[in-house]
Amino acid sequence: MRVIDKYLAQYAYPSPWITKVETLWDHAVAVPIKDEVPALASLLESLTLAARHRAPERSLLILVLNGPFSATNAACFEQWFNPARAFSPSVSLSALDTSLDLLFVDGRSEDDRLLKEGVGRARKLGCDIALALHATNKVRSPWIATTDADAYVPTSYFSLPKSSAAALLFDYTHGPQPDLAHRLYEGFLRYYVEGLRYAGSPYAFHALGSTIVVSAETYARVRGFPRREAAEDFYLLNKVAKEGEVVVLSDCIRLQPRDSHRVPFGTGVGTFKIRALLDENLGYRMYDPRCFSELKRFLEAVEEVWQDEPERIASLAPFAYRWFTSQGGVAALATILSERQQLQSRQRAFRVWMDSFRTLKLMHYLRDEVWPNLSWETALAEAPFEVPGWLENSHHPRSVPPHFFEVGLSS
Repeated sequence: MRVIDKYLAQYAYPSPWITKVETLWDHAVAVPIKDEVPALASLLESLTLAARHRAPERSLLILVLNGPFSATNAACFEQWFNPARAFSPSVSLSALDTSLDLLFVDGRSEDDRLLKEGVGRARKLGCDIALALHATNKVRSPWIATTDADAYVPTSYFSLPKSSAAALLFDYTHGPQPDLAHRLYEGFLRYYVEGLRYAGSPYAFHALGSTIVVSAETYARVRGFPRREAAEDFYLLNKVAKEGEVVVLSDCIRLQPRDSHRVPFGTGVGTFKIRALLDENLGYRMYDPRCFSELKRFLEAVEEVWQDEPERIASLAPFAYRWFTSQGGVAALATILSERQQLQSRQRAFRVWMDSFRTLKLMHYLRDEVWPNLSWETALAEAPFEVPGWLENSHHPRSVPPHFFEVGLSS
């Protein structure tokens, strides 16, 4: 059984109504929405322009309504559900433009268990439908795209390159006029990714649901988006990066700066907290760059000495090694060495073990036990790497008064 067929049969949300679909599309993008009718205007405008850019090809927007039966969600349903072209009581098709169709999916629920699965459930539902349409030759593109209601995509959005990569990631920015809280939050995210890149981590990329495009086969291999209330993008890419290359595109998605409590953490909640603490004149702090230097020493030590003298890792990166032993890393290395004979196979096995989640845990350990967070000014001044984007006027906090607070990725 093909990996896609197996996934659709065993792990995907069932979509029996797909047999009724007769339209063919070239591209598909899945977007979860919840209580946000006004925000859609900008997204729909940008997707229409991107679809027209590929004319005479046709593109499909799969819009998944997520959350409870609230008044705002009811308004979304009334606006977007098309009973004249309904495949089921919860799925309908509409034409938004000569080049863009809308497949509306009502994913609302009163079940607390399903509601706790949040945006992860909605994104999975939409991408599962895109995969099923691809498997039945109703969507030609081998890519499954997903973004969010606050996104303004570039006209090149559906002009994806031919690539053997497991996933493509668009660049992003908050704009056109982001407030201080969004500039700080985005600046920290860029600082973290550039720190990982400096350290040589293979997981040095942003994990934002608004920017992800994953190959259909890889999506099936990793069993789709996890049904999580938040961080579904982080955990999906953590698995995807173990399957193949993650390519970062230069094309940029603009995200609308806004406060949001749709998920328990992430950009919306993070910027809300930043704004509240800025009002109290608290200092903005972030990882001491020595944490990234220690990660770099650790990864280099593993690469250089683990096959012959694994105990030397302790002398080359002592703080990281202390964390490593507490996580069962020494035993994991021993298993890799005993079960795998080829260097490339061993390297891949370690990369799978030392994934983005464990990398984040190591950074938390170094922050909490060795090098506490520093002021943003000191961290940037001492960092042995640059942070593109933060140094530009549109993102750079130096142009505003120095009232900052401490921000970090969620534990």
